[in-house]
Amino acid sequence: ADGAGKSGLTALAYPMMANSAADAAMAVALANTLFFAAASGESKGKVALYLLITIAPFAVIAPLIGPALDRVQHGRRVALAGSFVARTALAVVMIFNYDGVNGYPPWVLYPCALGMMVLSKSFSVLRSAMTPRVLPPSIDLVRVNSRLTMFGLLGGTIVGGGIAAGVEYVFGLLHMPGALYVIVIVTAAGAVSS
Repeated sequence: ADGAGKSGLTALAYPMMANSAADAAMAVALANTLFFAAASGESKGKVALYLLITIAPFAVIAPLIGPALDRVQHGRRVALAGSFVARTALAVVMIFNYDGVNGYPPWVLYPCALGMMVLSKSFSVLRSAMTPRVLPPSIDLVRVNSRLTMFGLLGGTIVGGGIAAGVEYVFGLLHMPGALYVIVIVTAAGAVSS
């Protein structure tokens, strides 16, 4: 609508949905390992690592990566695809190190979770830098950003998160990390659509 197909906004909406779906699936995948385990207060070390994973991308790493990614003038689509490819690789590493009884080893879980969050933040910075370039002439930047957010929430977070939760439940019966398989599929599709 409003010239979004001609300007390239529609093409940016698909990676946005894939990013939101990957974030939702990652939250589902880590729900029983990081989030609820740290909330139960088993140890101060786990709580500290949980806080480090949650806060570090936004407090320390994002201000360093953000300006560097903003300077990328050419190859932003390749950088978007690269963020998806790297998340696919991290999900595969987590799948191969999953133990159906004990979960993930800490030396795999924490760096991979941190990497996923940093790459998601990198995608957001790149998307924000690309949005003005695909702005249709008939609508303003605020409406474009709200449309992208709506597509991300509806198509990515709600639908993608629901699918990831269902797959996680079914694969959980087989002691397999189902949401990580969803991440692999979604991030591969996001890389192609980028």
